[in-house]
Amino acid sequence: IPADEAHLPPFDPDAEAVTYDGSHGYWHLESHGLEPAFPFGFGLSYTGWELGDLAVSEDAEGHTAEISVTNTGARRGTTVVQAYVRRPERPSARLVAFDRLELDPGETGAARLRVDRSSISLRRDGAWVSPRAWDLTVGLWAGDDRRAWSMAARPDGLAADRDAGVGR
Repeated sequence: IPADEAHLPPFDPDAEAVTYDGSHGYWHLESHGLEPAFPFGFGLSYTGWELGDLAVSEDAEGHTAEISVTNTGARRGTTVVQAYVRRPERPSARLVAFDRLELDPGETGAARLRVDRSSISLRRDGAWVSPRAWDLTVGLWAGDDRRAWSMAARPDGLAADRDAGVGR
């Protein structure tokens, strides 16, 4: 949600057609360096949440990110753990997976986020290709980059394994 009406793209109420580029909605705010009133995916909660270490595994169809989540508050609560991918070709992050957890106070659960190859692929010359490098962030809303993981290209042109999860 934009923090100010001036953060919205121009709009002509008399126009018969409007064409937007790939930078609209949350992507528009992010690509212009505008801070939203509430980030994409943000949800209010009556409890607190702590994210554990991020582990990413790969198989033929894609990647699976797993992360522990602890309810640090005094109430039972629900949260949605979200995975975003950012590619060098597209500066804005894209939501690719999410997992909903409901936990009692002090309880720890595991979120499992499936990132299929199709969700990170790019369309080039009429074919879908996997990018050689991309970043995955896992958090509780867009821009919550407490846990990050990077896929870098190897000299043989294939995707390398990871640049391990970083937390703060």
